[in-house]
Amino acid sequence: DFRGVGILFDSYGGGESGERVEPFVVAVLNDGTSIDEGAHEQAVEHQVGICYAAYRNLKNIVRARIAWTNGQLRVWLDLTSSNHFQPCIETVNLRELAKQDKRYDLPRVGHFGVTAMTGAHADTHVVYSLAVANLTGAARDGADPLAPTPISDQVPDDVRVHAGGEDAAHPERPAVATDPTVLEAHLPGEQNLQADQAAHATAVPPTTSEDEYLSRFAHELLGVEASMWEVHAQCNASRATLADVRTDVLALVAHRTAVDQRLQTLQEAVERRGGGGDGLV
Repeated sequence: DFRGVGILFDSYGGGESGERVEPFVVAVLNDGTSIDEGAHEQAVEHQVGICYAAYRNLKNIVRARIAWTNGQLRVWLDLTSSNHFQPCIETVNLRELAKQDKRYDLPRVGHFGVTAMTGAHADTHVVYSLAVANLTGAARDGADPLAPTPISDQVPDDVRVHAGGEDAAHPERPAVATDPTVLEAHLPGEQNLQADQAAHATAVPPTTSEDEYLSRFAHELLGVEASMWEVHAQCNASRATLADVRTDVLALVAHRTAVDQRLQTLQEAVERRGGGGDGLV
């Protein structure tokens, strides 16, 4: 239950009827009521945009750019980690819709959050970074600072973002992932365990070979070693400074002792000549 907008990355690859569905990204609005994930009609009712992209288990990190400007929600995806963002979701002006339907009335202030869940088909969800920026005043001379970067028409289909409703393989409003409790009921015992183990055997991006990992680790160790030598040199410099200070202090003590002895000698000489007196000040 929440009030706001959720950008859902649904990587579940099939439904109860056994059909295969490409991973998709869907924008869901909620006014604080409960959404039953297993109810197709209710899930569709809250969807405001969707796109399809095979972002799961790629060899590179996938990036998403999400913007909320002037009542419009837009989402882009970079599937190749090349800074080429392909358009994914672009809604109409939701603030205008909110004047007729309060379900589209989003809060003016709120919080950013990231969460994940899985059912019997275990998966690993990794978020490497999350950056937030204020886009007020970002536009210059009418240009859209968030326009998608040009990308070649020769991009392979496996890294191309498809719009919802583009064809039969990419429906405009599929059901959001089925309730995990339902999935677990269909995979009892050994079958459930096998599905879990198979899912965890899949490599998680970004993949790194053993040689690449060892090389990177050795490079990091060299950096640590260099830092330790720098600390060692600083310690030696500090010891030298302390030794110099100690030498200076000993010299001052010796000088003070010599001065005291000289004053004592003068005092005694005055007393012998004057036969007493007030002493030497």
